[in-house]
Amino acid sequence: MNIQVQGRHLVVSDVLRQHAELVLQRLGRQFPAIRHGHITLTLGRQEHQVDIRVWAEGLDLRSEAHGEDLYAALSRAAGKLERRLQKGNDRNYRFGNHHGQHATLRCPDQRPLARLRPET
Repeated sequence: MNIQVQGRHLVVSDVLRQHAELVLQRLGRQFPAIRHGHITLTLGRQEHQVDIRVWAEGLDLRSEAHGEDLYAALSRAAGKLERRLQKGNDRNYRFGNHHGQHATLRCPDQRPLARLRPET
């Protein structure tokens, strides 16, 4: 997986970069469809912001979190992203992702809807 870590208004230390890469690698092990990840760490006066964006097969997902600590915000954003990925996996498992195999069910005695205006 290709991982980029970018800092806005701060220089990303090696320890913070390794922690961010570790978080995305952990997500990549759980969801192997992820091909590329981008983390933006923004330093603010009161709060810090973390944006995580991942690209998978046919998906472009983004999550963000704010906090007083960059590490806590990073963990919170990764948790949000993990829940979104798990929700997508559950949805694909439940409803299937079978292209070209959709069918429309119709009752044999189905009648057209009644007109809204009565005929005069």
